[in-house]
Amino acid sequence: MVLEMFLGSSRRLMPLVLALLSVGCLKAKPTQRLQQETPIAVAIVHDKGSALGVVPAALQTRVREILAERNLVQVPIAQASFESEFLKKRATRDRFERVAQLAGAAQNTLLVETRAQYYSQLNGRYRWTVYVKLSMAKAGAVIPGSETSFTVPVLLSYDHQREKEALAYAANTIAKKLGKEIDTFIAGLDLATVAQAKTRRATSEVGPMYFVMLDRFHNGRSDNDGEIDTSDTQAFHGGDIAGLIAKLDHIAAMGFTTVWLSPVFSMRTEKVGEHGAFHGYWTEDLREPEQRFGSTDELRALRAALDKRGMNLVLDMVLNHVGYETKLVSEQPNWFHHNGDIKEWEDPVQMTTFDVHGLPDLAQENDAVYDFLLSASAHWIEVLQPAGFRLDAVKHVGSEFWRQYTADLRARAGEGFATIGELYNGDPKVIADGFTDGGFSHLFDFPLYFSMNDTFCKGEHLGRLASTLSLDSLYADANRLVTFADNHDVPRVWSACNGDAQRVRALLTFLLTARGIPTVNYGTEIGLAGAGEPENRQDMDFAATAQFAPLIRKLLQARKSHEVLREGKGRPLHLAKDRFLYLREGREESALIAINLSQDSWTPAFPEANGAPGLDLLSASSSNELVVDARSVGVRIVKNADLRPSLASKELHKVTIVAKADAGELRLVGAGPRLGDWEPTRGIVGKSQGDGTTIFSLAMPANEIGVYKFVRTAEGKQQWEGGGNRYLFAKQASADVLLPTFPAGDAK
Repeated sequence: MVLEMFLGSSRRLMPLVLALLSVGCLKAKPTQRLQQETPIAVAIVHDKGSALGVVPAALQTRVREILAERNLVQVPIAQASFESEFLKKRATRDRFERVAQLAGAAQNTLLVETRAQYYSQLNGRYRWTVYVKLSMAKAGAVIPGSETSFTVPVLLSYDHQREKEALAYAANTIAKKLGKEIDTFIAGLDLATVAQAKTRRATSEVGPMYFVMLDRFHNGRSDNDGEIDTSDTQAFHGGDIAGLIAKLDHIAAMGFTTVWLSPVFSMRTEKVGEHGAFHGYWTEDLREPEQRFGSTDELRALRAALDKRGMNLVLDMVLNHVGYETKLVSEQPNWFHHNGDIKEWEDPVQMTTFDVHGLPDLAQENDAVYDFLLSASAHWIEVLQPAGFRLDAVKHVGSEFWRQYTADLRARAGEGFATIGELYNGDPKVIADGFTDGGFSHLFDFPLYFSMNDTFCKGEHLGRLASTLSLDSLYADANRLVTFADNHDVPRVWSACNGDAQRVRALLTFLLTARGIPTVNYGTEIGLAGAGEPENRQDMDFAATAQFAPLIRKLLQARKSHEVLREGKGRPLHLAKDRFLYLREGREESALIAINLSQDSWTPAFPEANGAPGLDLLSASSSNELVVDARSVGVRIVKNADLRPSLASKELHKVTIVAKADAGELRLVGAGPRLGDWEPTRGIVGKSQGDGTTIFSLAMPANEIGVYKFVRTAEGKQQWEGGGNRYLFAKQASADVLLPTFPAGDAK
């Protein structure tokens, strides 16, 4: 009956849909807002057929916000007052009449009916359909004056997720549809003159970022130090907001346009065992600043100082946990999961509801917790108007929370507000799914970080880097990735590269000319060292020689001057173990980027340029070819008008790979959906020739680079080949017979 209701309504709406399509591109109507607060009685129903389910907090919150934006004050109608009748009466008109009676003649009425139904399994995810019907009437009416119905497709990640999670995922879409319907509904109200809603402030796009760990940057005031001991790597060292303001010119001079600031909120300050609290991630109260760092007025002064320099601010928000033994745990015990530490780090339930190293884990699904976290976040948006938030520990908080939270932030701060998630995972597929699952505007590019570290610092095959870039096709926009050479949770790039300045220079040159938004850790410009915590969080030394600052300044200026370095799409041209050439193509210019980690200089062939003049970014000179020194990265900018037609091709090319093994069935398994996402059961099955030789046939674009290995199945057991990964560049595919070796005793 409910399904027929939706289908019938959809058929009635079809002529209207066709009429709208025939009009062409219409401007969206502005949000309508009543000049005076007006009550509206609201009933939200999660119909499970034989019962009414609990409506997710995410949906309730979004409905309440949509109404508030239009100056409609929600008067909730308790489910208990209509539940028994709704289970008997399935027709919307009957249900709406009951809700209107409960609302009384003085209130407008809104009924939101929802139902979620499992549809199918799709590529390892679970497809649901959410059915929605919205009904509204003016005060005194018992028949809806406005009705609409629609469906929302939903993909969930885990089998244990059900109707509630599907509704939470669909909440933002439902809210947007509701907003449009209410805008039309308001126009018919004669209660007050309708005024256009005030446009929310859209914050500026985040640019190249410089991370500051406040306690370790610069001490601007001694009167707020408390107990400090600069000889103790786990103690506080006195850095504060005043010190950051005093050193902003140092950051601005290198060309950074955004400062990402470590947490500045009230926090635990005592050590836990040998571990210090100076980093700020053991929060106590997100609504108050930590006095060791400074006051709210000083934060406002920082905001003003950044504005003066045309710079933005990104605040670090910690929403997964609070500090050890914080008073909030005893004051609000129901706000926390009490499951103990994570023991199985691959278990999705433990990852999101157990403690990370003993830190009390917040129960974000609790409405009170959600409201607390959102109100604290909204407070700092109002006070400091940051360009965005860096969101800590994404994988330890459920995606339902992130979807709702990021949507709520945009509703308050504008669509341009940056929500930058720290999803600590080296798999591009996981990062790509994270964008959709959590609604983030940006995510940190851990896959690229690991591949840069492995190639530039450890000397692995450059296919490791090239194949990571090839998987950019998984992302809606790879330029929304935030790239980095290191951060406060991993070894310093100087230490990772064993103090080899040439390797660090090459890595930074690649980082600052690659796609995405580059981020540099404080002290990288002076070569701060540190292989692990807390050594990787040493004090900034402004007296030290800033050996990498000139390079950073030159390349950030180049990013500012050349759009291709900010937005260009990349395609590989040549790959070898220690050499990689790729092109970033923009609207007016292209950038040829050559990575040469060999011991000899390299002049890569680039026939498309046809001897055309170009700009060598590092020497700032014009040249007809690019000469790259040993263990360096070269960058040449060429105008597209001077290039031959592009040789890029998206057509699929047949590639044949021949492998030989002693026994068993061979499969080819690698990164990306084309090669099975490293899952043997989804890998490419070869055709056995009967002599131990297996032929694999696959189709891939000529300019794609894949990474793979062979898996052998013998006597029902799987075995991965030994040695490093293999790399396949369709453009350079070889006809050689490959001989994988399989270690003894490794089958399972």
